Amino acid sequence: MPKLSDSSKAARRSAILAAALRCFTATGFTKTSMADIIAESGLSAGAIYSHFSGKQEILLATAASALETAQSMIEAAAAGGVHGIAPRPLARMLIDEVMPRDMLRVVLQFWAESPSDPDLAVLVGRNLGHIRGVIVGVLQPWAQDMRGDARPAGRVSDDDAAVLASRAADQIMVVVHGYLVRTSLDPHADPVSLKETALELLQAE
Repeated sequence: MPKLSDSSKAARRSAILAAALRCFTATGFTKTSMADIIAESGLSAGAIYSHFSGKQEILLATAASALETAQSMIEAAAAGGVHGIAPRPLARMLIDEVMPRDMLRVVLQFWAESPSDPDLAVLVGRNLGHIRGVIVGVLQPWAQDMRGDARPAGRVSDDDAAVLASRAADQIMVVVHGYLVRTSLDPHADPVSLKETALELLQAE
């Protein structure tokens, strides 16, 4: 049997991960078996196991791919903000543009699994840390333009601006994560009303 080229191997690996992602989206990690992934992929068991040792390795690879996709979406949404965007409009942008609902369902599963899976926890922690860094960077011009109580006639210092941007980034992530979890788990939640209520917790200007 001829060996697959590197490009064919990469394409097959991507196809397996896409099949696993569809399974995880439909039935969750726990209820998804290797047989389900094999059936969804349309490949043989041998083809699957030639790329992955089992479900755990597929889970980690799928998580890495999905989290990278979510991260790219957040980076794109954050980059769309105007110079000096404040926390509230930035959070609104992230909520409105962050990711499709199916992708969100899977990412929430990764978050839920990570406390009991050290390898997954590393992936999730690295992803959240990078996203936080992106948000801090976007907020930096806004923070530098904020006038502190002690400096009513001038801009805040660079150190104060860094602290302000950092704190605001944490507030945004708490608000956005809370909104995403609530609207995903509560079928009775009104997304529009809840979004406006949550955004009121953040600074508008």
